[in-house]
Amino acid sequence: MDHHFPATAELIAVLTAQGWFRQGERWVAPNGTLWLTHYTLEVTDPETLLAEVGRRLTRRRRQHRSFQSSYDADCSLEDAQGLAEALSAVVARRWNAIPIAS
Repeated sequence: MDHHFPATAELIAVLTAQGWFRQGERWVAPNGTLWLTHYTLEVTDPETLLAEVGRRLTRRRRQHRSFQSSYDADCSLEDAQGLAEALSAVVARRWNAIPIAS
């Protein structure tokens, strides 16, 4: 059974344009502070991932002081924000593709 969501290829294209790279079965953020497994991208729809990334981004903003350096905190926020932006773009395109009934 194929659980591949159509948005997966589009999401990977957006992430790659942001500097994400594939390392084995993982997609790694440009600063290396965040990663996703390829399997996760295949079986989870973008809306669900976006909701989870939103929760984690909020948590990272609150925990900014817990990092050893502000550089590490900034890199972590940058990676999470980039993923949220990529997911938002894919979700928006999916909703815009739905024809409006009149």
